[in-house]
Amino acid sequence: MAMFSAMLGTGRTLYAKIGKNISSVMLFGMAGAAICYIVAGMSFNPLIGLIACSVTGLCVSMLWPGTLIFAQENLPKLGVALYALMAAGGDLGASVAPQLVGVLSDKIATMNFAQKLSQQLSITPEQVSVRAGMVAAAFFPMLGVVVVLITKRIFNKNNIK
Repeated sequence: MAMFSAMLGTGRTLYAKIGKNISSVMLFGMAGAAICYIVAGMSFNPLIGLIACSVTGLCVSMLWPGTLIFAQENLPKLGVALYALMAAGGDLGASVAPQLVGVLSDKIATMNFAQKLSQQLSITPEQVSVRAGMVAAAFFPMLGVVVVLITKRIFNKNNIK
C-alpha cells in the first residue's frame, strides 16, 4: 500500500510539473492499470505481483483529477452541477466495481473448475478466485479507455466547448 501511495503521489506530481494533454494521460493510465491488474493476477512471482500493484498507483494517479480536468476543458459552462454528478458517479464506481470483483471472486472459489485449476497449479481455490478477480478487474479500466475515446470523438466532432 505504501508503494501504491508513493506512486500515486509521484504521478500527480509529475503531471503538475510537466503534464499536458490530459486525455492521453488518462488513456495511458487506464491501459497501464489494466495491464497491471492482469500481471498481478497472473504472476506467480510475488515480486512481480508487488511491482504490478505498485505501478498501478502511478497508472491511476491522474484518473480522478484527470476526469475533472477533462470535463473542465470540454464542458466549461456546466459548472458545479457537473462536478456534483461526477462525484456521485465516482463514488458509485468506487463502490460497485470492487463489490462486483469480490462477488465474482467468491463465486469462482466455489466452482468446479477453480478446484481443478487449484490442484493443477498447486494453489488453493481461494487463490485461484482472487487471481481471477484481479484479471476481471482489468475490465473497468478497459471500459474507461473506450469511454474516453468515444467522449473525445464526440467533443471533437461537435466542437463542444
